[in-house]
Amino acid sequence: MNQKELEEPFLIESLYGIRQQRFAYPSSHAAKRIAQRTSMNILELMSLLDNGACVNIGQHAGSYRRHLLFFSPKDKFCYVAIQDERNGKIITVLPPAYHRNLAWRINAEQCQLAKKRYESYTKAVAAAAQSIKKINNLRKAIN
Repeated sequence: MNQKELEEPFLIESLYGIRQQRFAYPSSHAAKRIAQRTSMNILELMSLLDNGACVNIGQHAGSYRRHLLFFSPKDKFCYVAIQDERNGKIITVLPPAYHRNLAWRINAEQCQLAKKRYESYTKAVAAAAQSIKKINNLRKAIN
C-alpha cells in the first residue's frame, strides 16, 4: 500500500459489503422477546439483519411485515424476526414452532441457508477487522 491509499478513508462497507448504518431497530415488545427467547444481544441481531445474514422467508399478502429467518450461534438455533419493511422496526422474534402456528412452517433447508449466511457474514467481519488492523499497523510504521 502506498501513502495515498493509507490516507484515504477506509470503507468497510465498500470492501466487504458490511453495512455500518442501522436500519433495523427493535420495538419494545421485540426487545423483550429477544432477551427472553435468544442469547443474542440486540445490537448483534440488528447488525445481522441489516447485513443480510438472514433469509427472507416471505410475508403475508398485503402486509409490509417481512419474516426474516436468522441463526443464533449462541443458541445453535434459528428464529424469525418479523420486520416492518417500511421503517425497519422489528415487531417480534419467534421460534420456528411459534411461527408455524401463526404463519407457516419453516423447513430444514431454510434453516441451513440462514446458518450459511451467518457464517459468511462472520467471515466478512473477521476479514474486515484483519484489514483494519493491517492498515493501522502500516500507518503507525509510516508515522
